[in-house]
Amino acid sequence: MFTSEFNPVHCIEGKKLQLQCAVYSEDIHVEWFKDNTKMDQNEDLSIECEGTNRCLTIQHAKMSDAGQYTMVARNVLKYIPVTVKAMLCSDLNPILCIEGEKLQLKCSVYSDDIDVEWLKDEKKIEQNDNTLIENKGRYHCMTVQHAKLSDAGQYIIVAENVQKYITVTVQAMFTSEFNPVNCIEGEKFKLKCSVYSEDIFVKWLKDNTKIKQNENLSIESNGLYHCLTVLDAKLWDAGRYTMIARNVQKHITVTVQAFVEKDLWDQIKRYSRRYQLNSILSTAIKNIQTVDDYDKFEAIVVQCYPIIRLQTPNNDSDHPPNNNLIPVDRNTEKQIIANRELLEKELYPKDYIDGFLEWFILSLEDHEALRNKEHLRKQMAHSFLKTILQPDCIGKNQ
Repeated sequence: MFTSEFNPVHCIEGKKLQLQCAVYSEDIHVEWFKDNTKMDQNEDLSIECEGTNRCLTIQHAKMSDAGQYTMVARNVLKYIPVTVKAMLCSDLNPILCIEGEKLQLKCSVYSDDIDVEWLKDEKKIEQNDNTLIENKGRYHCMTVQHAKLSDAGQYIIVAENVQKYITVTVQAMFTSEFNPVNCIEGEKFKLKCSVYSEDIFVKWLKDNTKIKQNENLSIESNGLYHCLTVLDAKLWDAGRYTMIARNVQKHITVTVQAFVEKDLWDQIKRYSRRYQLNSILSTAIKNIQTVDDYDKFEAIVVQCYPIIRLQTPNNDSDHPPNNNLIPVDRNTEKQIIANRELLEKELYPKDYIDGFLEWFILSLEDHEALRNKEHLRKQMAHSFLKTILQPDCIGKNQ
């Protein structure tokens, strides 16, 4: 029935696979089976006959095309074993890489003359400063010098008509988020990060300059966690901070907002010192005894804060008593001392202003009027603060 020989066939994956036979008469129909399953034509498989010759062709052989093929002509069966050799000879297992470290994909092909192309997400990979593609005989390698998180994905190795896939996962070097930091001048701020392994050293930079520890700045690490602390933020501490772990850099933008005092006590807490308070208050107690002394005190305050105008004592007996300032005596001195102690115990500043400036400088009538004028009280608070900040403005016997 069959007039041809039936020898084993060896094929390379991706190449054309052909099985041929001949029968004694042109009118003999031949059916083809693989592993007892009848084969029909499709886009990749064709069955042809020409005279007494019969041929089955697979355009691009796959590894699954290996097996035993059977030719049936009437009641006669013949067999041909087919072996398909892999185009790519190496195992292609998933790869886990760490951000910033070297990423290498390797493969080997069955012959030295086979070209290999590398693709990622269906796009051909070209060589660049960070990516090297090389081959040596049957062995091919693609190297990414410093892996980025975006290098994760599915890679395709193409050798002639064969495609193989490798899944690459890139683990982040830094496992924390990096959000902008906002703080107010004088406050503490911290920059924190965590890395994937305890043996990772983190270097800190600000505006591309390495940061060194000092009295106001500390750098700490505890296992995976790293922290930079600035105890008293200055305006110049604002900027771009960089954390470097091996070859990976991350950035945090720090904004330092200028401190704006809301009232007298905010400013006193921020700037004053006990000796400054003692200086200004004790000078007032010892030296302000006459109208001229009040004028001098007023002149100093006006110099510091020009829009303020203070009333000086009026000792003219022709004026009603309620227009006079309370004379400086032991009671007034006790009042001032008491207010100083209250201030040092962090009493609310308006109580201090009422107790010192209003009682000491204003008449009783103006004192009552001022209580209903919030903006004037704030002005007086700021005026007095500026005097406190310049204790040398008032000296003894001035």
